[in-house]
Amino acid sequence: QYGSRSVPFPIAVDPTLNAYEAYGIEYSTPGMLLSFIHPRAMWAFFTGNMPGKMDGDIRTLPADFLITPDGKVAEVYYSSNITQHLSLNAIREFAK
Repeated sequence: QYGSRSVPFPIAVDPTLNAYEAYGIEYSTPGMLLSFIHPRAMWAFFTGNMPGKMDGDIRTLPADFLITPDGKVAEVYYSSNITQHLSLNAIREFAK
């Protein structure tokens, strides 16, 4: 479950930031600030899609990891701002 949407795979979170540190995920003030004027973020804002409460350092940049059932990291995507993630097509292909 991701919010109110069901997804066909588990989603893991890292509230202790152990994975963030282990995988070298970065913090960026410019990346965070540029996210607010990014066209995707502006479109989301003007269509009523506001971000939820953010825990921790808001400068933390996202990273997406696709992990196989046997625990191997198949793909990694490091973002340069908070609007970037792996494409849904890449995730769907991986989930097949």
